[in-house]
Amino acid sequence: MRLKDLSETFRDELRDPEFAAGYLHAAMEENDLNTFLIALRDVIQANIDRIDLQVAEVEKRKP
Repeated sequence: MRLKDLSETFRDELRDPEFAAGYLHAAMEENDLNTFLIALRDVIQANIDRIDLQVAEVEKRKP
């Protein structure tokens, strides 16, 4: 699938919020849920380290 190949090529770019938003928008324009879900997975995978850090910060704040 085309978007999967792009995710490998643009992994660093997918960490940029504006690029990621454009990537997801382009996937939505395909009007195919599978295509959008793959693009969403790509963005999440590219940003998983940041997500893990944010989750850890939230966990620290819990009483």
